Amino acid sequence: MKERQTFLPRFELLSIEELDRLCSLFIESGTRRIRLTGGEPLLRRGIHKLVESLGQKVQTGALSELTVTTNGTHLAENALHLARNGVRRINVSLDTRDPSKFKQITRGGQDRVPWGGVGRFP
Repeated sequence: MKERQTFLPRFELLSIEELDRLCSLFIESGTRRIRLTGGEPLLRRGIHKLVESLGQKVQTGALSELTVTTNGTHLAENALHLARNGVRRINVSLDTRDPSKFKQITRGGQDRVPWGGVGRFP
């Protein structure tokens, strides 16, 4: 079954700078835990900049927890950067362990379940 997905135009998405400012406002208002999620956050252009900024807030104690929810497909190449910048917990959302079903779910983008990324997160 073919799925027809529509996405917001890029200009309608919050920029990394806007997301950072929004997070800062929440932190100033008392928020102590932030989870980066939505689609696949590790695919977002500029995500490293946001993680670094929020990681500084973890380091100063303004933020007590920074967590990322991912499908794991890009975790292997991002795990060390996340860990170095204050991410202490990763939630891997895995819809199936079956490789053929996983390939179907990722629309052919992945032919294997991304277990390797989990082992790379310290």
